[in-house]
Order: sequence, then C-alpha cells, then structure tokens
Amino acid sequence: MIRNLTLYSKSSLDLKCSISAHSIKNFNNFKQITFRYYSKTNPIVKQQNNNNNNNTTPETQERINELLKLFPPIKYGFAYGSGVISQKGYNRNGDGSTSTENPSKKEQSPMIDLIFAVENSTKWHSLNLESNHSHYSFLGSMGAHIVAKVQFMNAKIYFNTLLEHNGIKFKYGVIEYKDLIDDLKNWKTLYLSGRMQKPIFNLPTSSAEGLKEIQEINSEYNLKNAVITSLLMLPETFTEYDLYHTISKLSYSGDIRMKGAENPMKTHNIVINNIDGFRSLYFPIINDHLTQYLNVILENGDEVNSSLILSQNNRNNNKNKDEQETIATPKMVTFKSKQDPMNYLNLLMMLPGCIKSTMLKEVRNNMKLKKSDEKIDPTILHNLIFMIVSKSSFAQTIKGVFTAGISKSLNYMKLKLKKNKN
Repeated sequence: MIRNLTLYSKSSLDLKCSISAHSIKNFNNFKQITFRYYSKTNPIVKQQNNNNNNNTTPETQERINELLKLFPPIKYGFAYGSGVISQKGYNRNGDGSTSTENPSKKEQSPMIDLIFAVENSTKWHSLNLESNHSHYSFLGSMGAHIVAKVQFMNAKIYFNTLLEHNGIKFKYGVIEYKDLIDDLKNWKTLYLSGRMQKPIFNLPTSSAEGLKEIQEINSEYNLKNAVITSLLMLPETFTEYDLYHTISKLSYSGDIRMKGAENPMKTHNIVINNIDGFRSLYFPIINDHLTQYLNVILENGDEVNSSLILSQNNRNNNKNKDEQETIATPKMVTFKSKQDPMNYLNLLMMLPGCIKSTMLKEVRNNMKLKKSDEKIDPTILHNLIFMIVSKSSFAQTIKGVFTAGISKSLNYMKLKLKKNKN
C-alpha cells in the first residue's frame, strides 16, 4: 500500500498530484485515485493564455498574417469562425482553404472573420480609410468621425464585410477596446463576449498589454459567467458535451441570423470538433471557482479532479500525430452539480448585474410564497439571455445595411442561405 505519495509532473504545468491509500496495481487504470490540484499562480490558465487554438492550421495562420499587414495597429484582436477554427462539416485542405466534407457539394471556403479592438476608433478609422477606403460603404466617404458614430450604436462594433485580398475572403469588425471590456464584464450585448466563449485565435498583432488584460478579464468574468449560466440551465447530471453545447448556444439564443441565415446545426458543429479547445478554456475556470458546485465523473464512474483531464489534454496537444495515439486522453466526462439552496443562491450572486437582479427578484417572490427551497424556472434565465442577444443582433443586422451597403448586405444574406441549403 502507498500512502501520501506525491508525484510531480515534468510538464510545464508543474502539476502536483497526491495519491492516498491505494494499491499500486490500480495506478495505471486511474481507479480510486484522487488528484488534487495545487497552484498559486494558476499555471494552467497561463499555459492556455500563451497558446492559440490548435485547430487553427499553420496555413490559416499564414493567411491571417497576410491580412493583418493591411491594417493600422490594434490593441487586441482575434479571429473566429469556420474559416479559422475547425468545425464539423468542413475539411481543411493543404493550402489552408476549407471545403465541405461531402465531395459532391462544391463550396467556396468560408471567409476569415477578424475582430480589432482599438483605443481610439475615430483615429483608427481615419488611418484605415487612407489605405483601405474601398473596404467601406458610402459611410466611408463621410469621414472617420461619422464611421465611429455609427460604430458606437448598440453593439458598438463596425463591420466591413465581403472583402477579398489575394484570393483570401474576409470580413472584420472594429470595436473600441473599453467597449469590448464592458461587454466581457457585464454582458450588455453578448455580441463579442459570446464569440469569445468559444475557441478563438488571438491575433499576433495584439499588444502584449492588451492580450494579457483581455484574457484575464475574459476568464475572470465572461467564461466564468458562461459556465455558471449553463449550470443554472442544465439538469443535475449532464455530460461534458452538454456543458459546451449549452455555453455555445448562449450567444445564438435570440440571434436573428439563426432564423434561416445560419446553419441550425452550427452549435453542434462548433463543439464536436473542438472538445480539447473547450476543455482548455473551461476546466481552469471549474478548477479555480466551481469545484464546490461540481463533481467530475469519468466514464468508468470514478470521480476525478478536472485538472487531470486538462493536463492530459495539454500534453496531447503538444505531441505530433503519431505520439498522440500513444496517450490515453480521457473521453467525455459526466458532471453532477451540487446545487443545494445555498450553492444555488451563490451561483446566482455571481451572474452579471443585469441578469442577477432579475433572478434575485424571482428568488424574493418565491420566498414570499414560502417556496424558498425551489429553484427558479431556468426558462426565465434563458429568456433574459434571449432578450439581450436578440436586441443586439437585430440592431447590428440593421446597422449592417448601412456599414456594408444594400448590395453587399443582400449578397451576404444570399451566401448564408445558399450555404445552409447545402
């Protein structure tokens, strides 16, 4: 029998595991072994923050780098979408382009989606208009001041879309840096914060300061709130897939584009090809903030700390394809939430202010009706998210008619509809 044996990982994560009172013969099967994660500096978050999503191919990164040469400096930026992050239904070609998995359906590669967070929108648009005036609709002819004014409406982002450079199709959105931080913290629109709840590719032209600050705020507020909101919506027992699928659906709930202009299987397609990416985002959040609310159970029924899965996932991602096959990465796990009345109330208290106030009002109503032990109907929380997303997506769609122009807007809609018929 082995007691109080401590193992130190040789990986850069410096993972420390304690194994107590278990026979050595069970070690290889991870049976009846409790792993505890110790960290003062949260090295897993640091590891994740220094690396982009591994589902972005080197060829795609080269294409992104080529596009970035066109633009003025930014404080922070990221790329997203099926042209950047692998999604089910698309195959990556050797040149970095993307085609449908069904060879009988010929489809052009999806565009690369870029987001630029800048400190002064008027100044940035002024510089961009000098070199990229053709990217803009008629609004560009009215000057950077007018472009910035339109940008600050509602979701506070300005898109130039249906563009092409050296055969690379792309679009880009510009948002003021402080407005991006506000959405990540407070979920006022969920327009970009929702996109950042999924795997993304951080742009190499981001400033070191901006990249560090945005990633810290995204983890501390946006990603944590996404997990908490999903826990309040999900049943007591749910799978790892259920968690990521629910998180991914948050920003599409109420999105006007989902009424025909987007693939109805979009959420599934995002999740199923990016399990490792979602793990890298969310297991550190669970480790740091939510272990008291969740048990993590492997397929064989054993309860394991989430840091084990994440550490194996990171080691696997750092190996080449042949080496990956020799590493036993755990498959999907099952979660069991521990939502007694006090835990439930604590989760509600961690939600963004605009959502928290409404949910707490429902709690007070239950207390008046002497139903203090009953949970709030999760559809109330879903409807709150729905209203936030629908308001911003509708306003942004209307704004797109002016920022892209009527012709481009109609062409963009036709491409979306054609894509989803295939």
